[in-house]
Amino acid sequence: MTNSSTRRVSFYLKPDHVKAEKIACDLLDALPASERAKMQRSAMLAGLALMKQDARLPGLLAELLDENTNINSILHIIDGVAPADTTQNTAPLWRHTINAPARTSPAGELDVNAGIRVMKNNASGLFPD
Repeated sequence: MTNSSTRRVSFYLKPDHVKAEKIACDLLDALPASERAKMQRSAMLAGLALMKQDARLPGLLAELLDENTNINSILHIIDGVAPADTTQNTAPLWRHTINAPARTSPAGELDVNAGIRVMKNNASGLFPD
């Protein structure tokens, strides 16, 4: 780290080329100007907090982001990289308390595995065969 008490962090998003970055830009544009910098800082720090737990998490969650991303799909990714708890035979609390709306297929049918398919498709680009 530099000797300065502040650090400038700068990067570009490519909303015309990356779907998740388009969603990020739309979310930021929807915020009042006074809140944008605070949210950008919070998002970066949240990503670093996830990285501190498992370096794969920020990238996996970034690839998962689309218009249908919900808390259950995020928790599914986290569960996939979290070490198994061998000291207790209980599921994490969030599995019992979070009830995000389920995805439906274009025909309106319940599609339980849609989030998993999207995540696998997005993650396939991160982990080539």
